[in-house]
Amino acid sequence: MAIPAQAMPSQDPAVRRGNMSEVALGYSAEQAQVEAMRCLQCKNAPCVSGCPVGIRIPDFLKAAAAGRFDEAAKHLNDAASRAAAPELLGLRAHAYAGLARNAEEKGDAEAALRYYMSVGILFNDATLVPEALHKAATLLDKLGRGQEAQAMREELKARYPDSPLSRQGQTRTERREEKGNA
Repeated sequence: MAIPAQAMPSQDPAVRRGNMSEVALGYSAEQAQVEAMRCLQCKNAPCVSGCPVGIRIPDFLKAAAAGRFDEAAKHLNDAASRAAAPELLGLRAHAYAGLARNAEEKGDAEAALRYYMSVGILFNDATLVPEALHKAATLLDKLGRGQEAQAMREELKARYPDSPLSRQGQTRTERREEKGNA
């Protein structure tokens, strides 16, 4: 019996019209497990030879299917470390973002924060970085580190002033002041 493909949760069109965040929200832990079970575990693993950093995709999926997300995260870490060449930095940024989401899903706010901050500090991607900075600021607030959260929002606003996420971090007073100066 074939395992059906899992529909990727995504932002509602009315919501995403006003932001630059990723449209795909990512699978829940349960959806990730079901989706990972769809891997055929091919003997020759053409996905590995097709991967720019040679990640062992079947091993990653096998661990995810079994709910061993720590083991699966090790494969993402491996991808991130192999993607050090300049032409692979986008892959590395996405691997770090995946690690952040994985840590967040597991309830490890500190690890998620480290990965989101890595994306925000090390990369310059107009879609991925504003989202990472925004999520880092949100996590900092949850961790009771308000001054650091504000600094993260200021960095987001300075680096990506046109991002809808930079506006989400503004207070109403800041928005009124900005309109008054325009």
